[in-house]
Amino acid sequence: MHTNLPTTELLPPPSCAKPDIVRRFLAWVQSANEDARAQGVSALARAYLYSDLPASVRAEAVLATTNIRRHSRIGELSKGMITQLHLTLILAINARLLVLDEPTLGLDLIYRRQFYDTLLSDYFDQERTILLTTHQVEEVENLLTDVLFIDRGRVVLDATVDALAGRFVQLNVAADKIDAARELQPFHVRTLFGKTIMLFENRPAESFAGLGEVRTPGIADLFEAKIQAATP
Repeated sequence: MHTNLPTTELLPPPSCAKPDIVRRFLAWVQSANEDARAQGVSALARAYLYSDLPASVRAEAVLATTNIRRHSRIGELSKGMITQLHLTLILAINARLLVLDEPTLGLDLIYRRQFYDTLLSDYFDQERTILLTTHQVEEVENLLTDVLFIDRGRVVLDATVDALAGRFVQLNVAADKIDAARELQPFHVRTLFGKTIMLFENRPAESFAGLGEVRTPGIADLFEAKIQAATP
């Protein structure tokens, strides 16, 4: 069975002048490798949890709230238990900045939603920041406050979610207005079910009068459009 588990690491590199201070504020969670899947649950938690409490005490306290057996191998867990363990590790991390790298990779939709619901309700607060990297944009766009799109190491968009509505426009073009809409130089054009959809950036709203239905693009649609536009 193929599963994905989080591991945590501390940033920045060992050359940091005050690594103990950094540990209190920053943690990074990513999918585990095969070696991690072969470990027992308690061993994995003790190895990767950092907090003000001893790691083993912290791990056992959090695991006690789940129905996961402490001596189970990671590869033996169901997807539901994988989700629970993933959340257990995260909830045990006492960090101001939590970096999640594709945290739900390999999980079914129901478990991905459970993960994000629990993350926001039981972990996130005004004192913590969550930095999330994912290709499953459509599943998290309602959770985001800021977005950063990266294409092959190059930033193609860096903005707050609140700013997107004033910067980008999606125009569902009327059939007889396609040529007129193209004159406004959309940065992305696609056809869906016979309808032409164009995306524009930094165009005043009055520019689209009479050309079709105007709306704010979703983050997932915007991500696809900006990445395609950035591709030579």
